[in-house]
Amino acid sequence: MPTGPLMNSEFYPGWLTHWGEDMHRVSKDAVVSTLRDMLAINANVNFYMFFGGTNFEFTAGANSGVGYQPDITSYDYDAPLSEAGDPTPKYYAIRDVLEEYYPETKKIPRPVASEKGAYGVVSLKPVVELLSPEGRDSLGTRYRDVAGAKLPTFEAMRQRAGLLLYETKIPASNDTSLSRLLHVAKPHDRVYVYADGKLQGMLSRMHGLLSLPLDARDGATLSLLVESQGRINFGSLLHDFKGILSDVLLDSVTLAGDWTLLGYPLQNIPDFNGTIIEHKEGSLNDGPVIYEGNLILPEGQEPKDSFLNPTGWGKGYVWINGHNLGRYWPSVGPQVTLYTPGVWLKPGKNQIRVLELQSSPVGLTMTFVDEPILDLQRPLGNDKDNK
Repeated sequence: MPTGPLMNSEFYPGWLTHWGEDMHRVSKDAVVSTLRDMLAINANVNFYMFFGGTNFEFTAGANSGVGYQPDITSYDYDAPLSEAGDPTPKYYAIRDVLEEYYPETKKIPRPVASEKGAYGVVSLKPVVELLSPEGRDSLGTRYRDVAGAKLPTFEAMRQRAGLLLYETKIPASNDTSLSRLLHVAKPHDRVYVYADGKLQGMLSRMHGLLSLPLDARDGATLSLLVESQGRINFGSLLHDFKGILSDVLLDSVTLAGDWTLLGYPLQNIPDFNGTIIEHKEGSLNDGPVIYEGNLILPEGQEPKDSFLNPTGWGKGYVWINGHNLGRYWPSVGPQVTLYTPGVWLKPGKNQIRVLELQSSPVGLTMTFVDEPILDLQRPLGNDKDNK
């Protein structure tokens, strides 16, 4: 209506961030200037977001503006209240403006940030390889075998998120060379490629990596471990199916034989009863590995919120006392730390489980710190080096 009522239903004090981008920031001066302009004409205002929070577990989504753009785990959004619910300088600046227009709000106490816990280093030990017989039995869900070029998606298997393993035998050919070219036009979203159990490389929807040289003989087992990186949740591409959505081509020939499917929903990680396997630092050429460790907190003290720093690790997920903190990917950033709510911690022993997909550091540790790291400064070319 030309005369009102006036309403800004989505006033953005910040913005969301995708992996590989710089953290989106909007200055407090810009926010309060626009807020003043709206209040001056008696407009109604709804902040989106005033508090963003966290995309725990597998709930981080994605966009499709310029290719496929998966969201980081944090939904801090540079909002007036931080990911941990703390007031920021932007919050106080907004409040100052509101108190000018609505003096009665001055009576409301001003909040302060909660104290955080810098709980230090946690040592981790490898307990099982995801693609080993034990890993398949304890973590995998066997689906029906299929034959032909059209492979089932996550959705066809009623699997919401996690990983899905497709396996087939490379058929006989007249080519005596071990060097082949694998091509998947629609990998949704990230594919870890193995031949006879050895990592060959990765395909990536995000980075547009659709082909890969393959060192494999006739009769070798080809394993395609597909990771869902988050569903598109805005725009015209909402039907964002996950898995292999196109033919799998080897030297331009469709692999249309028998395929086995094994799902890893990763809803619950079982107890491996203290087993330890050999630590292989660097690239995990035999497949993803689950690591375990314990965070010991003082008895008689209420745990504080904290932030888990996985610097040095590759890409994966963390569970604390059974709660999935979400995805980490510090080599790509900009998010490094994972917000850890104090209500998910307890005095005494807290169980930490890590599923690492790509590579592990020399020292198998992660650190609980008292400040978030969401603005990793990445050197030029870092995206390419860490695809």
